[in-house]
Amino acid sequence: MSSDIHNAFEKGFFSLDQDNKIMIHKDLDSSSALYSFKDCKIEPLPSFSLFSPHIDYVNYHRNNIYKS
Repeated sequence: MSSDIHNAFEKGFFSLDQDNKIMIHKDLDSSSALYSFKDCKIEPLPSFSLFSPHIDYVNYHRNNIYKS
């Protein structure tokens, strides 16, 4: 993840749902470039499964940082 995208994630501008689809925070303007990723699914290639989102961390982020 690039540093700007990582910062947006850390600030709660987006998160992942239980199916690893990108959820955009309701307060983010729809003209934002980040908004174009809404509902895209994060699916690392099988050979890169180590980089798959970790369910516990994603749940924590969604419930405690994203909060939308």
